[in-house]
Amino acid sequence: MPDTPDPFVEPIIEHGVKVSDLADEDGALILSLDLSPMRDAVMQKGASRATEYVRYEDPRIEGEMSLRPRRNALGLPYGLGNAHPGSAVTDLVNLPVNSNIHGFRISESATICLNNPKQTRGDDGLQITQPFVYYPFVLSAAALAA
Repeated sequence: MPDTPDPFVEPIIEHGVKVSDLADEDGALILSLDLSPMRDAVMQKGASRATEYVRYEDPRIEGEMSLRPRRNALGLPYGLGNAHPGSAVTDLVNLPVNSNIHGFRISESATICLNNPKQTRGDDGLQITQPFVYYPFVLSAAALAA
């Protein structure tokens, strides 16, 4: 089979540290990462029609990664490069557990849900834009099993 890649040869050899601090995820070479920590604002107006009360609720981090899918020894995409929309990932290297992002302490007991990816094909090959949402109050399968 001449089209089958050699499973004993690493396609990428890296040295040093990336300046961007981005890390590659399982099955994905990460090109960029956008994070948006957010809450929904609930406002009440008084008799003067001015806002007199504001409550911020539903904390979460919405994010998006641009990536190139990696292939396994059989030439098939895997991991984040072939994830099904709506599935949950246990963790992301770029959202390290116990790190602090704008007041969010990233916990392994929370859920990270993958939203609908977008594929772009061009001269540079396949590129995927993978949005995700980190929900700190939705328990992960590991947390429910404990």
